Amino acid sequence: MSLPDQTALLDVAENYYGRRPTALGAGSQHIIESLPLLIKENKEIKESRSLKSNIVFVPRIGYQEHAFAWQKWGFELAYYDSIATLLDEAFAVAVIIQPNNPTGEWVEADILSTVIQHAEQQGASLVVDEAFIDPCPERSLLAQNAVESWPESLFVLRSVGKFFGLAGARVGFVFCADKWQSILKNLMGLGLLRHRACI
Repeated sequence: MSLPDQTALLDVAENYYGRRPTALGAGSQHIIESLPLLIKENKEIKESRSLKSNIVFVPRIGYQEHAFAWQKWGFELAYYDSIATLLDEAFAVAVIIQPNNPTGEWVEADILSTVIQHAEQQGASLVVDEAFIDPCPERSLLAQNAVESWPESLFVLRSVGKFFGLAGARVGFVFCADKWQSILKNLMGLGLLRHRACI
């Protein structure tokens, strides 16, 4: 059985999410592992930062692969217990899991919007992992008018396998500013080829 091509997958995803993904990977884990390299190596991001921070804030309780991926590429980890505390912090990247895995906690829309603005103002990046948000799509940043003008700092991750549980189908999507599309495709292209070869 042949796999659907990337255009077909993106078309289906756009119909489901209401917004076309910027890039796709072999599961959201593939994207989690690719973003640190994008941030670390991209000169445009480095030059735009008013802060020379190398700190990545991750939830103290949450999916630990985020922490492992950033630490692997030399970022300094810091942990937060409350999202609101990020508003008082300077950072290179902050990771929010919405809803949190495994606690199930949600970030209120007004607080999340303020954190996005805070990240944008300091030239930082914000990663919002929405792998388990499908039962409540109205709470997603992809919902209509949730993000009017997509910030360059914002990366939203969605997972097919986490919700639909399709055996052998590892597909994840990242939504971000169009300027990162070609870089992400290059970073994740090899992983997709390897994944196809194993099916």
